Amino acid sequence: MSGILGGPNSEMSGVRCYNAQCNIQNLIKQLKVMSGKKVINCNKCSVIRNEYHNFLSPKMKILGTKGFSKEILETEINKYISTRKELCKSCCNYMEIMHEVEPHVFIEVDLLGYYGNANSKISFIPTTIMINKKQFNLLGIINFIGNIILEVDQTLGHYTAYIKRSNKWELHDDLKKRTLSVAPQEIINPHILIYVEK
Repeated sequence: MSGILGGPNSEMSGVRCYNAQCNIQNLIKQLKVMSGKKVINCNKCSVIRNEYHNFLSPKMKILGTKGFSKEILETEINKYISTRKELCKSCCNYMEIMHEVEPHVFIEVDLLGYYGNANSKISFIPTTIMINKKQFNLLGIINFIGNIILEVDQTLGHYTAYIKRSNKWELHDDLKKRTLSVAPQEIINPHILIYVEK
């Protein structure tokens, strides 16, 4: 498997270490779940192509310093998908780049890799955001638990999922025997936010 960092860990006999931070992204890519596409159109040389995106990726520095407020998240996502001009590599003319968003979006907010600590309460994450003048509702959060449990490498850890069902939050963790109800004040380390168009 491509995610293996090495053989059994000498400190934990028989345990294989995986790069889980990459595995969640690779899983979403392998499932071919798309959050949107970039439409590239050059009128001069007739280059037209679509680049599909699994994730919408706002600027991590802004989120890391200003937090997950509705206004900040909306502004950064809408900047990321805004129409702009770029230089065409074929004819050196400026071409138009547009983004289209799917009815469901995965927003990558992996601040841990940038800031070392990205803890947030579930209640601090906006339950609705506007993208391209459409309303999206928060459906789930993919959470990353760092090396507290493994006590080896800072980048190793375990993923859990928080799902909003009937206006209540549930924790889904394959290390637990059952789904747990959690309060909105639960402290998490969000890696990916999942929004669905209303």
